Amino acid sequence: LVQGISFSRNFGKDAAFYAGLEVARGRNIASIDVDLEQPLPVLVAMYKELLSDEEIDCVAAYQERRRSSALRNFLSSKFYNVFSSASNMDVVLNASEFRVFRRNVATALLNLKERDRFTKGLFAWIGFNVKPYAFVPDKRHAGTTSYSMTDLFKYAILGLMSFSTAPLRIVSHLGLGISGLAILYFIFIIAKRLMFGVEIAGYATIVGLILLLGGIQLLVLGLIGEYLAQTFIQGKDRPIYISRKHITSDGNLQEDTL
Repeated sequence: LVQGISFSRNFGKDAAFYAGLEVARGRNIASIDVDLEQPLPVLVAMYKELLSDEEIDCVAAYQERRRSSALRNFLSSKFYNVFSSASNMDVVLNASEFRVFRRNVATALLNLKERDRFTKGLFAWIGFNVKPYAFVPDKRHAGTTSYSMTDLFKYAILGLMSFSTAPLRIVSHLGLGISGLAILYFIFIIAKRLMFGVEIAGYATIVGLILLLGGIQLLVLGLIGEYLAQTFIQGKDRPIYISRKHITSDGNLQEDTL
């Protein structure tokens, strides 16, 4: 049975992945991008790897050698390292949604109803026995990627904030450190005035400190705002996607389903 789901608008690739999981009926499930950079023979080999050992729940492909620019490769690698440390989860480095997994993995993913989905992180969060599988991507068969560096940066921020409160702890430590330095500087100025009678001019210093502290405060408020925004969006409890048409190869047509 072949099925196709047409969204009412573009809800993003993570929503599309979720929609595919909802309609998939097999005991084992595979996911692959439509640009065919991920070779089909590799998918077959991953499926055989999954069947070869009942203890394996998921085979996750990772790019042994990337075709993107050196800067993009460097930033991607560093993101995975930071994400793994900040979230305290075992993450397959350079892995994507190119995977083959069992039904229990799909069920666990479907039980996670968050709207802004970072699927790579969700795979790491649910756990299970994951076997990494190295592959070299093919050239893109048609078109160009719609993901810019800005989009990837936003996606990385979403991933970090969805699975870690480390940014909040960092700014808390930053505030504590700055407060400590401010107290030491205040003691230094008072001692200098009492011991040496030096006049306190410091116009440039005061202006610089005000601008610095004001910028840090705005940074902290913006970070808190990002977390509140995620809570606000999730609290609306809107569907992850809206299906305009759901077509199956047996001729059935479903419309306006969620």
